[in-house]
Amino acid sequence: MSSTTLILGGGFGGIVAANTLRTALPREHRIVLIDRSPTFRVGATKTWIVVDHPGSRQMDYRRDKLRESGIELIEDTVARIDPKSREIQLKAGGTLRGDAVIVALGADYDLGAVPGLVETAQTFYTVEGAIRLRNALADFKGGKIVFLTPRTPFKCPPAPYEGAMMIHDLLKR
Repeated sequence: MSSTTLILGGGFGGIVAANTLRTALPREHRIVLIDRSPTFRVGATKTWIVVDHPGSRQMDYRRDKLRESGIELIEDTVARIDPKSREIQLKAGGTLRGDAVIVALGADYDLGAVPGLVETAQTFYTVEGAIRLRNALADFKGGKIVFLTPRTPFKCPPAPYEGAMMIHDLLKR
């Protein structure tokens, strides 16, 4: 009888978990990765967009390449997790049950949680935000730039430091 591991989220954590398990477990063990998007975007490329680095142009990698290793993929959104039964309800309506479940869904940001932030802040945690920030920096004539770091946990803890250094370098040039 084969067993199944469900991996919720196909970012760095989910992809590394899937690949590690695939090499460690027998082929009859099902490894199912669930993510809402067919592509994976390396997070560092978003800060590259801000400074117009050439590497920012090749950001997306297709998750379906994981199938070549024997990892099953489901493109859907996780709607509900029942940790006791290890059942996962998908937004499209299906239900999956695993012998093990790895939750690697990452974090989403809500700039609207702080009054006025949506109207005044910039971000490089999304592609759209990075493009807006790049455009704002092109028009920047001087003054102060403040980096607001959210409370933990947040995506990629080095990112605010990397962003600050890259923007500092951009403005110096």
